[in-house]
Amino acid sequence: MSGRCCPGCGAKPIAAYRLFCPPCEGRAPKKMQEALSAARARLDRATAEVADWLRTHPKVTRRELEVIELVSHGLENADIAARLHVSEETVKSTLRDVGQRWGCRGRGSRAQIVATAFRLGYLQTTRTEQAI
Repeated sequence: MSGRCCPGCGAKPIAAYRLFCPPCEGRAPKKMQEALSAARARLDRATAEVADWLRTHPKVTRRELEVIELVSHGLENADIAARLHVSEETVKSTLRDVGQRWGCRGRGSRAQIVATAFRLGYLQTTRTEQAI
């Protein structure tokens, strides 16, 4: 709930996504009701799209993303392990787990993982790379 008051009756608080409180919505002019209906429909579609995206896109942990990002910079497992203060086996198992979840297997799986991370929006290109 937000601290906004309903402009129709002054009751508060009303939810941030509402223009009027529920009783006043029923009394709002027809045009306002149509606008509210259209806005609700857009919100429902957007919510469904986000839910679909979350359901269909594999999730990664913060640590997995750190490993993938360092792989994208060309670091080897030993270098990644040293930077993240973990064992080299932890780096290998992290990449193996992500690769299995994302369907990246066999030779070149590191490149497949990085490409998939870019495709899913977990990594982004920049014109000037920061020094790593």
